[in-house]
Amino acid sequence: MNTYPCPTEIYLLSIPQRRIDELLKSIHNVFREIPYISARNLAQVTGRIISMSPVIGNITRIMTRYCYMSIESRMSWDSYLVLESKSFVISELKFWLDNIANVNFKTLNQYSQSHVMIYSDASSIAAGACTVELESKIFHTMWKSSEMLESSTWRELKAIELALMSYQYAFAGKSLKWLTDNQNCVRIVQAGSMKENLQDIAISIFSICLQKGISINIQWIPRGENSKADYISKIIDYEDWGVSEFFYTFINDLWGPYTVDRFASSRNAKLERFNSLFWNVNTEAVDCFTQNWSGEINWIVPPIYLVSRAIKHVIACKAKARLPEYCLSSRSLNTRKKYQYAFNAFCKWTKLHNITPLPSSDYTVSLYLIHISQSAKSASKINEVIYAISWAHKLAGFNNPC
Repeated sequence: MNTYPCPTEIYLLSIPQRRIDELLKSIHNVFREIPYISARNLAQVTGRIISMSPVIGNITRIMTRYCYMSIESRMSWDSYLVLESKSFVISELKFWLDNIANVNFKTLNQYSQSHVMIYSDASSIAAGACTVELESKIFHTMWKSSEMLESSTWRELKAIELALMSYQYAFAGKSLKWLTDNQNCVRIVQAGSMKENLQDIAISIFSICLQKGISINIQWIPRGENSKADYISKIIDYEDWGVSEFFYTFINDLWGPYTVDRFASSRNAKLERFNSLFWNVNTEAVDCFTQNWSGEINWIVPPIYLVSRAIKHVIACKAKARLPEYCLSSRSLNTRKKYQYAFNAFCKWTKLHNITPLPSSDYTVSLYLIHISQSAKSASKINEVIYAISWAHKLAGFNNPC
């Protein structure tokens, strides 16, 4: 290795050009063999890349994982490999062809102090993260049904990826200290994984950092020291729902095109531009009430309890937003208040039983009606609940469960 002082007095460590040339030659030899690649020749390439890790760092391990997976499937060292992940192997080799010159240095006398500390965690229902700053940035997202079935390591790693995607513009060019209570995640972020679904996430994290100039120092902490992120990851956002695509298209054709979705998440946003309750991937702003809605055609489908505030904000901003006026004008003010109160009570009951209120099933509604019938003093009270649940589902574009 070469060590030399620069005019700026920054000492650099680099791989000698001879070894770089040997690596490039080996990669070109592998490309000439495609589709007949021997395990021995691919191992020669990966071995040369790994040997450069003292200078280049963990990239050597992250960006050779698919090569190693292919090598592990060999019948013998001189047999041809059956590349199940051929495109990924080629992608890794191309990465080194294109970037070896750019990553061939290590500074010896520079220290990058962490600008921001981030805690992340994942539960079986959601992912959460928070920053330690004067104004903490809170990330939260609910898991899809398919994601709930993934391993705990996958969910913890995905939480890091999604939180990083949400924070990437705020922390571009900065050094982050990332804390997690999952030791597997620390190892995978640093060195990749031999499991494809985990390796895909590791590469995504690496790519975001590379594109945005972000440096991550990830560390393990005991679960007891990760209480805030743990709490966030267990929040069930019952308001994280959206209207059906059919209903949105119908309204958009009438009064659109809408330009920004004011009450959304990355999971249910109807437009590329959207505001969210928490930090989310690609969110334009957190807390839509901090934004000026004028000059936009706003898509506004707020939670029931925020309908009144949303209308007041529309008026204050002198903004365009026909949807709430159209939907709410179908009922009188007193009727809306009754329906809102009744539906909020239904939401509280579903929360106690870990049930989603929107959309709801006829079975859930039946159980709730049995519940309130034990305390209701008249049939009108039960009818009010039925009308309230029907009204809320109609507003959201869902089938009536009553």
